[in-house]
Amino acid sequence: MIRALFGGSFDPVHRGHRHMVGELLERGLADVVHVAPAWRSPFKDGTGASPHHRLAMLRLAFADLDGVTIEDLEVVRGGASFTVDTLRALRVQHPDAKWRLVLGADAASGLADWREVGELLDMADLIVFPRDGRQPNLAIYGTDATVVEGFADEESSTDIRAALEAGEVPEARLSAGVVNYIRRHRLYGLGESGGPACP
Repeated sequence: MIRALFGGSFDPVHRGHRHMVGELLERGLADVVHVAPAWRSPFKDGTGASPHHRLAMLRLAFADLDGVTIEDLEVVRGGASFTVDTLRALRVQHPDAKWRLVLGADAASGLADWREVGELLDMADLIVFPRDGRQPNLAIYGTDATVVEGFADEESSTDIRAALEAGEVPEARLSAGVVNYIRRHRLYGLGESGGPACP
């Protein structure tokens, strides 16, 4: 059994994230993908939606996709989220699995700054998705990595948040369940009518 850990802020989760997970499953790179939203990334100042809202949106976005488990480990743990801690916990739960860690090329390029990166790379092989045309030289980390060739999806949570904050709803970039959830809870400054929320 091959299990992959896909972590991040998912603020909000978008169709690009779902595309990545679908590629992992369709190409046989993982049998099960564990999607784990961070309580707070140590590399980001903050997030637009609370951890619990982001967790709920992930459950909606992947509800109909087999082979996906939404993990609440980091949300329950609270505080800055470190991948090495999450992977340790998952390996205890699934001791017989082979583990892979899923990264975008932008995140992979900063891997040297991650906590206990040596142990992390001992516990899991890397799967890297190209971003912005970047193909990082992962040999410097002393590990072999699988680069998902032919993958192209440049969706950005940052861009989607900016659109929502401007009162625009990029429905083609988000699942219907996530759009409805954002509207219902007035996240990212969006009112239920679709325009900016009133102060």
